[in-house]
Parts: sequence; structure tokens; C-alpha cells
Amino acid sequence: MAIGSDPLQGLPDDYVIKSQAFTKELYRDVYPAIDPSNTALSQDGKVVIVTGASKGIGKKIGADSFRFLVFKGFVRSFATAGAKAIVLIARSSKQLQETAEELSKEFPKTRFVPAACDVTDEASVKAVFEKIRSDFGSADVLVNNAGATDEGKPLRTASIANVWNGIEVNLKGALIMTQGFLNLVGTAKQATIINITSALGFNVVPGKASYSLSKLALTHLSGYIAVENPNVRAVSLHPGTILTDITTEWLVRFSKDTPELAGGTAVWLTTKEAAFLNGRYLLPVDVESNRHKINYNRSSQLEYVYDAFSGNYITANQDTHRGRMSKYLGWARDLLQRQLPGYAHSHLSRPNPPSSTPGIKMKNLFTVVIAGTQYLLHPQKLVRFPVPTAKLSIDFFKGTIEETINPDALIPVTLLTTSEINSDLEGILDLFSTVDDVFQPDFGGILVEKPEKGQQAIVVNRDLDTRGRSVLTLRSTGAEDEAQAAAFADLPSGPYFLHGPNLYQAWRLYDDVLDAFTFGVIPNSINGSDDGFEALSSLSDDGSRKSIAVPSRLYHPAPSIRKPLSGVRLAITDAISLKGVQTTMSSRAWTQLYGAEDQETAEFAQRLIDMGAIIVGKTKSSQLDSGREWVDVEAPWNPRGDGYQGSGGSAAGAGASVSGYAWMEHAVAADAFEGAREQGRLHGVYSIRVSASAASQLGWAVDSRALSAVGLMSRDLHDLLRFAHVTLNTSSIDVPFPKRIIYLLDYAPASEDDQSLDDSFVAVLERFLGIKAERVRISETWDANPPDDTKQSLQEYMKEAPFNSFCYDFYHEYADFRSDYKEKYGRQPYIEATPRFRWGIGESESAQDYGHHRRRIEVFRQWFNESIMPIVGDSETIVVVPFGPPTTVQYRDDLPPPPSAIEGLGPEALAPLLGLPHLVVPFAQTRYYSRVTDQNEDRPFSGSILGSRGSDMMLLQLVKAAFDRAEWRSSVDPGRLAIPQGYEPEVDEGVLV
Repeated sequence: MAIGSDPLQGLPDDYVIKSQAFTKELYRDVYPAIDPSNTALSQDGKVVIVTGASKGIGKKIGADSFRFLVFKGFVRSFATAGAKAIVLIARSSKQLQETAEELSKEFPKTRFVPAACDVTDEASVKAVFEKIRSDFGSADVLVNNAGATDEGKPLRTASIANVWNGIEVNLKGALIMTQGFLNLVGTAKQATIINITSALGFNVVPGKASYSLSKLALTHLSGYIAVENPNVRAVSLHPGTILTDITTEWLVRFSKDTPELAGGTAVWLTTKEAAFLNGRYLLPVDVESNRHKINYNRSSQLEYVYDAFSGNYITANQDTHRGRMSKYLGWARDLLQRQLPGYAHSHLSRPNPPSSTPGIKMKNLFTVVIAGTQYLLHPQKLVRFPVPTAKLSIDFFKGTIEETINPDALIPVTLLTTSEINSDLEGILDLFSTVDDVFQPDFGGILVEKPEKGQQAIVVNRDLDTRGRSVLTLRSTGAEDEAQAAAFADLPSGPYFLHGPNLYQAWRLYDDVLDAFTFGVIPNSINGSDDGFEALSSLSDDGSRKSIAVPSRLYHPAPSIRKPLSGVRLAITDAISLKGVQTTMSSRAWTQLYGAEDQETAEFAQRLIDMGAIIVGKTKSSQLDSGREWVDVEAPWNPRGDGYQGSGGSAAGAGASVSGYAWMEHAVAADAFEGAREQGRLHGVYSIRVSASAASQLGWAVDSRALSAVGLMSRDLHDLLRFAHVTLNTSSIDVPFPKRIIYLLDYAPASEDDQSLDDSFVAVLERFLGIKAERVRISETWDANPPDDTKQSLQEYMKEAPFNSFCYDFYHEYADFRSDYKEKYGRQPYIEATPRFRWGIGESESAQDYGHHRRRIEVFRQWFNESIMPIVGDSETIVVVPFGPPTTVQYRDDLPPPPSAIEGLGPEALAPLLGLPHLVVPFAQTRYYSRVTDQNEDRPFSGSILGSRGSDMMLLQLVKAAFDRAEWRSSVDPGRLAIPQGYEPEVDEGVLV
């Protein structure tokens, strides 16, 4: 195709927009759902930065020249939405000043800040961000709109300098602006970056090499921003086909979209409703008619049609000229499919293209009791045996007697190879009983002989030494049976059920006696495919409790590089999305409103599944992960001590499941001010709140995006170390053991006995590292060396900032829930006292108040980094934080105290505010008198350590090595006692200099 010729000659003027559309309704101008005057899109209190604000659609220009006529692009849209300030960035100082003055007249409540700057010059950009920090402290939105196009020549004759200039402006400029913006907002403040890209980035258009290459790279940049910065939403926006000063001549007649359309879409992209687009690329989407489809999973996907011929998704709007368009521009490729689907796992919305392979939807679930133990037949058929007679009989051989079994019978069997049957059969079955809690001797009464690897079929062998057991042998009657036998040979040896001619996996059902689970789950497919899960409705044998199903450990090979969690059983908290089952949030109102099954699995949960882990259920969290009253659902039971200890809030089900069930290995939960660490302390299990960004929370419902992190829990320190090693993004960071220990006296226990245990924990670390701990009171260190211009004490300065900023996040995180419920039912949802109290604080906080709190938190973070320990990188310091049991024994029948604000800096606040890993380690027990049992009981006692960001693995390795050296236990037991009675950790009395 010649450069300059029209590749779309003869096509209608609306062809370009229609061929890119993925919603039925098309708009060329702003419409109500994205109208920036809509109060739902309010930008009140926000600071917005727009580059390229003197050309193109940053400010609309006329078709005839570069003059400014009307201001209808991004700047005007954010001003209409009530932005506090808009920083206008472009090269021309004079034009910027004129723009700012004219806009100020139209929008007197918005401050317009002209900032002449070359976005490709780092020093120039740095100066702009220093001014923004000085004037506003931070910012909320960055629109990378500055752009340059090609000179229209082929690469053979084009000026390399001109080609490179386009790449520098479009890509390097965006990179420099993005880095400055990320450093401005920090790691906690929620912010949005909108990269203005183009559909030309995905197509080869002669004469457009510089523009296409740079826009493609810019689109991919959004994905990197999203993955590396959980607090920053990044979206690549193709603004539509808008007439600007750089529009290609042959696209002019198609350029009928208005700047208001792109501007309104950009404003909408900053709202919670657009959370699912994080890391993705889109054009101005019809959010109005599809609101029910992109909000809270009320439907599963947008208007997609799968094109089996091309292997792509196309839309209902697809033009009949698809062949011509794919030849020249390829517009008709589904825009979401070729982007970054892995980055869009948000609990708020998960529109996905439909699977090309129909998933398995389970219907009838069979349970059976074998020798007093309840089992579930996983409904996926593994093998169908050939039927030798019309009566559907199956031939068994017992000695020399042939018997016919009823085809409706449900028979426990053991699958073994011929060599296993002919070798030490009794030893193999005894081994199965030892290593597998699903297998029991009744499964060994009937053996199913399977082919050896590579063997097509089995010839009936009546000479097997089976010690009187029956043996079922697969006969080969043709090619179809030989193929069946080949698949049969791949099945692992172990316990199964034979139901008629079909073979099924055996899953054992455990009673949830602690009421730890919202429900158990089983995968729809046992082969690890993405067919989702199904919630179990099975009850215990007496019908009084839920049942949790676990597969035989014999089904899963040993952990490997590809499947490092092969066969590991774990639970995830209810707030984590799991495809095919509900998220309940322990709230009847939430379930009533959003009762649909999740359409995607959260990113971290999917990572666990891909590594071979077995998710057995979703554990209870308190209401909205923040309640304490347990009104809508019953609180889990804490198995420790007298069995009537309080279970706390948030991740209580996770703590109960790990501390109470020997058949469970790990649990995953959220952790803000409460969560995994609180449960580690109350339930006596090892728990770690991981570093900020060490694990994704995309697809989680959390109370504060700024303060929440992933929490991991286990009964065995070595197992937790391995679990963290294969799942965390920080596992590859090599952090040396510390050369400095700080013990925080601010949180020292009041009891002498508790202080003695704390001293023992510190001493074990001292002996292992060969250094003496420094005993520090951070409040006194602050008083002696406060930050500049700070005259208040630490507790006064941080009295409200941590908790009130948390409440602000929490209140706004659930804004859509409240409005959606009110819209549907005409009343407010029931909310427990604690989350309602916290919402009240969050509602009373303005955006300015929130910004003030976040600035104080940032000041504290910088001060802590300089005065106590470096919080990022290879810090040589760890901080031991006293984290023992509550001073007052708390029983589950105690009335919860009235909710109150958490003032200042408690020990639970440090890790969330600083983004640090916090490890909780049970190592002893303390005695208390139980009013329930009328005798002395034991409850767990824990130590805890903070490390620098990214030192998660080092903390686990350090404690494990120190405990091994001291010969301390590095595991706890399930049940009433975490540690056996009589065990007392001893410390070497050697003196450290």
C-alpha cells in the first residue's frame, strides 16, 4: 500500500468506530454516565496533571489551525467535575498562561497551574513535580496526553531523528512523567494514571512507524504500572477518532468523536466502577447501557462473539468488511483479548471473554459413609469401563469364581498397577494408610488393576497374589478400549469409588466443628483447568455442621519446580474472589444484593492453583472484613485453651481453620490493622503480613487499598517459609541477616511473666546473630529528633492520621454497595456496629482531611526510615515488636465493647503504615484461670518482628535458623494446646558483649 493512499476508501464514515466497538450502543459524544457534571464522577479535592495541554485534545483545537477555540478535552472535563487544581503541562509558556487565564474565568473554583515543561527532559519534569509537591503535597490523576506523530515517510527515507523524536515524546516523556508521579504519590495514596494511546499501536500503517511503535509500548507501560504499584490504577485509553492537529489526512473524514467523549471517559476511569480496567487498554466504552454488566458481577461479560476461524473475539457490531480491515489495519481484533487480562482481577467487576471450552457444571453430588467416615464422589468421571453384557454387569475375579456386581452399586476400590499388586501389596496398602488421611483399609478390599505406563491394556490375570482380595481388570475389546486404557494408566494409584461402570475420585468430608468456613469448595475439574469451583452444601453425618472435602494426598505428585505446591491444602478468606462461588462478606445485605457467583478467580488465588495447591474452602471473615459483633453469621470457635476464647474479627475463620484442623496446611487472609497477625496471636499459629506489593490483592474485597496486604498462616514455620518462597514477589530478593536488633519499649507488656517471655525471644535472636539488641522507645526518639516543623509529640502528631485515613478508605470502598442497595431496596443495608462506626468517621472526613492524614503518615514514614531503620532495601536492622496475647482474657460470650477509634500508633499499625513485613511467631504459652472450665488453662504467647520492605523471606529464615540453633520448637499443634504442657523454651545464658 502506497504511503499517503487511503486504505479505507469506499467504507462508510462510521466504519472505524464501529469496527472497534465491543458494546452494542455507540456514542460519538459525551453521554450521561460519563458526563463530568454527574455528581457520581466528582473530582472534588483532587489535583490533576495533564500533559500536552496546549495542543490536540488536552484543549480542543479547530480543524483549520493550532489556535485554541474551545476547551472541551481532558482539562475542561476534569474542571467540570470539580477538580481542586489542574496542572497544565506543555512547552509553550505563553500559550499555557493564556489557557490558564481563560479557563479560570470559566471555572473559578478550580485552580489552573501553567507549567512550561519539556516532558522528555528529566530536570524539567523534576522541577514541575517539586512545584506540585510544594503547592499541593501530592496529586491524584496524571493524564499522559503529550504526543508527536511521524513525518509520513517510509523507514528507507525517513529521518531517524524525526522517528526518534516521536518515540521520545510519546514514550520517554510518558516514562519520565510516570516516574515523577509515582514518587510524588508514594506507595499508599490511591491515584490514577491515564495513558493516551492509539489503536494504531496494534497495526502496521506505512509512514507511521514512530507513532505506532511508541503507542504500543505506552499501552504496555500501563500494565507495568499496575503490577508494580498496587495503589495506582493505570489505564491505556484510545480516545476515539478525534480531529486534532496530528490526525492523518485519510482519517479526517472518520474523525467525528468529540473531545468531550474522551474527557468524560477519562474522568469515569478514576471512579471505583472502572477498577476492573486496571492495566488494560480500551476505547470510550458504553458504560451506561452496560452498567449492570461491569458493576459487581451482575452479569458475566460484555457483548462478545467468538470467531473460531480467526481464534479471536469479535463483537456484535462487527462490519461485513472485516477482511478488508484486517488486511490494512486489523481494527476488528477484540481489544480486551489482546491486552493484559491478568491485571484486571478486581472484586468490583470482572468482565471476561467467554471460555472457548465449555466448563463442567456439576449437578448431582454423591456422598457415602465408609466405616464411619463420610466421603464425597468427585462428580468428574475418570474412566468408564467397557460393558461386557447388555445387563451392564461388570466382571470381577475372586480366585477362580466370576461374580456379577449390580451396576448401581457404589464400591470403594484401590487403583494399583500390576507390579504394585504383585510386589509388597500389604506394605503398599499400609503405606497408603500412613501417608493419606483419605485412604482406609476398606478401600483395599477390591483392587482395580491399571496398565503400566506405556501399556495399552491388561490381559486378565487370575494368578495375582491378592491375599483373597477381589481384582477388577480392564479388558481390551478394541481400539477405543485401548485408548481408554492409555488414559487409565495415567491415573495415580490410590483410593477411588466405582459407581456402575464409572470410576471417580474419593474426597473425604471433614466436619467443620469450629464453624471456621463460609463453605467448602471443590474444583469443577480435577485436571487444573480454569473451570471454576462449586460450593459444597454437604452436611456432617448428623446434619449439624458443614462438611469440607479434601482429596486423597496420593492423587498429587511430589512438589516440583512447575508445581511447587502440588497437593498442598489451604483455605482462602471469603473476601477473595473464586470463580463459580459467591463472596458473602459475612453480610446478609451483601449476599442479598450481589448473590451471583464470581466470574473470575483473584490473581493470587489463581497463582496458588497454578502451582498445584488445593483450595478446600473459603473461611469466614467478620462483616466486610472489619466487624467485631458477628451478627449476620456465627463467629468461628477458637480451639485454644478452654475452647471459649474470643476469635477476634477479620480473618477469624482462617485462624480457626489452621489452629484447629490437622488436615489443613495453610490459610490466606487479608491484613490491615486487623487480620492475619491478630489471628496468629489469638490462635497461636505462625503468620506473616507480607510486604506491600509482595502479593497481589486484585480480586479481593478489602477495607483499605492503602493499608491492606496479604497475610499467610501456617502451623509449621518451615512450611510457611516454603509457602512464602514460591508465592511472594519478594522471594527472589536476597536480604542478608541483620546486624542490628531494636526492641520497642513503647509496647512492652505490663506483666513480668510476659516481659520475661519477650526477653527470651529477643535473646534467641541475639545469640544467633551475635549482637545485642538496642532497647528503644520511638516516642522518645521522636521527641529528641522530630521532623522539621513538627512540635507535637509522636502520639499527638499521629493521633488521628492512621485510623481516620483507614476509615476514609473503608467508607469510600463500599460507596457503591450502599448506593446500589438503597437503589434496589429503598433502604440502607444492615451494618454491624463496628463497621458502621468506622464508616461514620470516614464519611465525616473530607478529601482535604484525608490528604492531611496521608501527608502525616508520609512524614512519619520518612522519619522512621531515617531515625529508626531503613524501610526499603537491604536494611541491616530488624525491629522486635511486643505482640503477646491481650492483657484481659476475652471470652466468646463477652458482649463486644462499644466501637471506638484507635488512637495513635499501636503495634498493629506500624506494618500497614510503613508497608513492611510483620512476622508473628508463637513460641510459648501463658497460664490463665478459665471461668468456663473452672481451672487453669494455657493460651499461646507470640513474639513478632518487623523487617524492611522485601525482607519477608529473610525474616522467616532468620527465625527458623535461630529456633533450630536454640532447639526451640518451630511448629505448633492443632487443637487445645499449641505447645505441649511442660514445654518451656530455654535460652543459652552466655553473655553477649
